[in-house]
Amino acid sequence: MTACWELRGCDDEMAQVCPHATSSTDGRCVADCCYTFCQRPLHKVATDFGLLLDATVDRRVAVKESCTFCEHFLLAAPRLDAAGAPVGRLGTVGPVGQVGPLTAFGAQSNSTFGR
Repeated sequence: MTACWELRGCDDEMAQVCPHATSSTDGRCVADCCYTFCQRPLHKVATDFGLLLDATVDRRVAVKESCTFCEHFLLAAPRLDAAGAPVGRLGTVGPVGQVGPLTAFGAQSNSTFGR
């Protein structure tokens, strides 16, 4: 299943001529592009500085800049180890940076998390 941060807001034809995509050095859609506006119910701008500055989040996987400050992305994105190598896929950050399972809505499961 494709994660929401892996999908652009425009189609392939639009992306080929988009000035954001063609002039960007990393190919990421910039946050002020009207096609990157996220209308998914999971989208929420993160306000927790600890989450926003979490160095274990692999921000390279996001094709839209707006995803890099989305709470859902920051909680569910793939993780990096201390050396910067990818270590995980979907999960949520729990206490002390542990990665746990997601429920259908991207929330942390409380069943056996961190045990």
